[in-house]
Amino acid sequence: MHAILTLALLAACGEQGLAPVAGAPRGGDDATTGGGTTSGSGDDGITDGTTGDNGDSGGTSTEDGSGGGGDQPAPVPTITRFVALGDAGTGDEKQLRVARAIEQVCAAKGCDFAVYLGDNFYSDGVTSVDDQKFEDVFETPYAALGFTFHVVLGNHDYGGNGGGWDPARTDAQVAYTDHSQKWSMPDQYYSVTEGQVTLFGLDTNALAWERGADQQAWFPGARDAARTRWKIALGHQTFVSNGPHGNAGSWDGGNGGSGFRDFFQSEVCGKVDVYFGGHDHSLQWLESPCAGTEFIVSGAAGKTSGTDGSNASWFESGQLGFMWVELVDDQFTGVFHDENGNELYRRSFTRGT
Repeated sequence: MHAILTLALLAACGEQGLAPVAGAPRGGDDATTGGGTTSGSGDDGITDGTTGDNGDSGGTSTEDGSGGGGDQPAPVPTITRFVALGDAGTGDEKQLRVARAIEQVCAAKGCDFAVYLGDNFYSDGVTSVDDQKFEDVFETPYAALGFTFHVVLGNHDYGGNGGGWDPARTDAQVAYTDHSQKWSMPDQYYSVTEGQVTLFGLDTNALAWERGADQQAWFPGARDAARTRWKIALGHQTFVSNGPHGNAGSWDGGNGGSGFRDFFQSEVCGKVDVYFGGHDHSLQWLESPCAGTEFIVSGAAGKTSGTDGSNASWFESGQLGFMWVELVDDQFTGVFHDENGNELYRRSFTRGT
């Protein structure tokens, strides 16, 4: 298990009344889909940082100076900052409150991009690239956030009120990438590089429905080919959770998700640094069931539910919110915030220890 550098519960320290945020255009340094295509450019991010005095963000690094024959200055750290939120697609006041809180936190701390963890449009996804939900439930709520959202699919995005399988609805979300400066989903599953981190956007619905053979064949090679310091997987369904859906292999009190569980045990556990999921409408940082990988649930950006499970956890809450993340070289700091921007909990760990 990772060495814990910091463990603290903090509350009532949100920043209010700060200016909306501007950031990078859509796309990371390099995006690779399951089909092997690439897209994206740049990662200019907010540089009003919180680590040290350098103010760097967005995965920017600086070479060591020569010092003119004297002592060389200390290396400038590589810093990447982002927010993680899921299950946001309600279009109601709850989603808007969380969006305003993200504006406040990103204005104060800096954000280079967001990861958007599925159930993007309740209750049945979208029907075409021209669906009004794209404007009402995504573009408008996050209009003040000027950085890329790296998006994955949730079960509601496939239709059927969360129980359907209509790939045409998810094709519309992929196609919308070419119609937005903010939304990025180059395929149903993909990888993208943002500075010092490679993000692996997984279609965990396909894994849950045991229709993910192509994805399962693609992922190990894509994961092993990544040369960035950090490897972070994104999905919707949970591998381990204290929410109503529970752990893979026993989802919803039954035996659902056994194929998903087997894939994660084989290809994710100990082979990526962090897995972010949603599905359960809560904020959770679970004690890892497998060494080397942290499991975080951030599915409370539009709805809430309880946490009654028995898995050991560092933190869990059934209130609205999101996680802000800062990567400083090999250190990961994750901070949960509520819908008012108040800090709920923070924890840090160092990868590889």
